[in-house]
Amino acid sequence: MNEALKRKQIYILLTNEGSATKSDIADKICYAFESKGLKIAKYDGDNDHRSLYKKYGKKDKHGNLTGLNDALDGCYRFDIETDNDIIVESIQTHCDYVLLDLPARSIDITQRIFGDLDLFYTAFENNDAELNVIIPVVSDKSMTSIKDIYATISDVTLTNPINLILVKNTGYMKHLGTYAEVSHLYVELMEIIASNQQVNIIEVELKTIYDNKGVMAGLLKENKLGDILNQKHSIVVKTLLGQVQGDVERLYQALVK
Repeated sequence: MNEALKRKQIYILLTNEGSATKSDIADKICYAFESKGLKIAKYDGDNDHRSLYKKYGKKDKHGNLTGLNDALDGCYRFDIETDNDIIVESIQTHCDYVLLDLPARSIDITQRIFGDLDLFYTAFENNDAELNVIIPVVSDKSMTSIKDIYATISDVTLTNPINLILVKNTGYMKHLGTYAEVSHLYVELMEIIASNQQVNIIEVELKTIYDNKGVMAGLLKENKLGDILNQKHSIVVKTLLGQVQGDVERLYQALVK
């Protein structure tokens, strides 16, 4: 364990919303840590898409996925419906930082699977692990995801507050035309939940522009961010990628606090 860390950091990407740029955020988190020489264990419980596993899973010399599960040197894939114990078992991973990417319906699933939520959250505290719940903010549906998590936490007695990391994807919202509406709803919601002593709210803004031609979205969907940044690109793409690097640094600073 890194001496600078008091507790193992567990990052869980949660949302009940599809197309919330969750996979892009997971990729940025992996690159943020690895580009600074820090190991981060990766778990992909999104059985619908497997985006994290496809990018970071162990591959053979031809670039084909081997199917081996390795959270430290690759990516561990699992089905949240049948292998849900892995969410808690990930605490025992021999790594200071652990990332779990869960499917779009993950908030409803985790609430159903872990009926005893006190026990679920206590497992993290008893194993000296700090729970960081990451929620993408891109639309009015994102507010529902935040409210659901907030309601869950409010019903649990905690020794230490849970870090609720709200990732406001401003660039994507402007691309969708939802920025003004979501910003208004977001401010209203923060006035309600900011005073809860069991929640430590951490906000981070992503500013990468999603161009109308879909160049940025296409690049981020199919490739590891580190590989994209090491390739040659046109001036337009280089400009877009410069913004991505700024997002990566802001995200990293929010996660390491």
